[in-house]
Amino acid sequence: MKVEVLNTKDAPLLKRKEVELKVTFEGATPSKVELAPEIAKVAKTQVPNIVIKTIRNSYGEQEAKISVYAYETPEALKEIESKVPDYNKKEENAEA
Repeated sequence: MKVEVLNTKDAPLLKRKEVELKVTFEGATPSKVELAPEIAKVAKTQVPNIVIKTIRNSYGEQEAKISVYAYETPEALKEIESKVPDYNKKEENAEA
């Protein structure tokens, strides 16, 4: 998986950076749990400080555009966001 920064915008009043990324991948579109560590590296922050807002890709394409908010601290994230994501948990595959 390759992550590339397209645009970065600082929002000092909200204590965050708004980052637009392009991700190139193989197979199915990666989940937010799979993307979070890679995005945290590129955004130069930790996983608990990011919120992945959108993942957009076209049918059949092996790349997606991602919109991310990278907060300075987890406390700043909790002040602004109404729903705090947990990207550290593993996805559970339901086997029936």
